[in-house]
Formats: sequence, C-alpha cells, structure tokens
Amino acid sequence: MNRRTKKMWHLVILLAVDLAMLVLIASLCTAKTQAVFLGCNGERVAAIQRKLTESNLYNGLCDGEYCIETRSAVKKIQQENGIQSSGETDFETLCAMGITSRTAPCFASEVELLARCIQQSNCQTYPQMLEKGTEILTATKTSETLGQYISSSFPDFLRNSDEPSSLAYTAALQATRLFLQQTDRLF
Repeated sequence: MNRRTKKMWHLVILLAVDLAMLVLIASLCTAKTQAVFLGCNGERVAAIQRKLTESNLYNGLCDGEYCIETRSAVKKIQQENGIQSSGETDFETLCAMGITSRTAPCFASEVELLARCIQQSNCQTYPQMLEKGTEILTATKTSETLGQYISSSFPDFLRNSDEPSSLAYTAALQATRLFLQQTDRLF
C-alpha cells in the first residue's frame, strides 16, 4: 500500500469513529427524552409512581405498571403545572415532578451515570478518570449491572449533589467509546 492509500484509510477510519460517536451521543440524548406512557412498565414507571404517591396524587401500587390510575395522576400533575394534559410522562412532566437522574438514576443515560461515578471516585487527572471509567465498565460487563455497581461502590450516590465536571463527562464518553470498540456492545 502506498502512502496516499494509507492516509486515505486513516481518514476513513477517523470519520467512521466520529460517526459512531455521533450516533452514540444522539441515541443517549433520545433515550433521555423518551416519554413513559400507558402500557409501559419497569423501574422508570415505579419511580414515577413513588413520586406521585409522595405528592398524594396516586394511591395505587408502585408496581412499575403504567396503568390508568398512574395516567390519571400524571394528568393531574400536568394540569397543576400548566403542561399539556396528555397523561404521558415526558421530560417536561418529569421536571415538574422533581424527577431527575439524580433523584431517580433509572432516568440517566449510562454515560451520565458513569461520569457521576468517575466524579465521586475523586480522580484528580484525566488519565485517572479514564482508567476509572474503563474499570467500571469492565466490572459491570463481567459481573454486575451499572446500578448494582453504583449501589455497592458509591453508597452516597444519590445524596451527592455535585454535577460531574466536563472532564468527568469527557472521560466517561471516551471510556464508553473504547469499551464499545473492544466489545461491540454496551452493558
């Protein structure tokens, strides 16, 4: 292969990596804005139901099933806050309810959770942050989910209100990118 061909392949690879990062970031942003609605189930619904129960708007079970009663309670919150009363729990409704990735980590993207873990690890330099992010991803890939890792390694995770620094986010994104390249998957 001549020098010009090598440069061309190098450029193609760099563009492919950049495109992969854009797709990853876009998918994480989309995941954060997806609505939760009638028929959905899981931890996100249970978190919504717990918050509605705290607000005395929901008396049902916090079982993670987005039922008619959950929808009605969400509509009440929307009406009280001047939000279009759709019964779907979108980003605006979550904010009105006080649900954030800090109060309910199930609403955070993996990159945000990883950045928060890196921040709480008190790493001082970017290489340390990147190493910690890689360590966490490796641990969660082989033995635990990220949520289990967080609860066992960072018991004060929810009480710590410090936002991750931009360096922690950068390290989390880079660690995730390297992890994806090595494993072809995330979690």
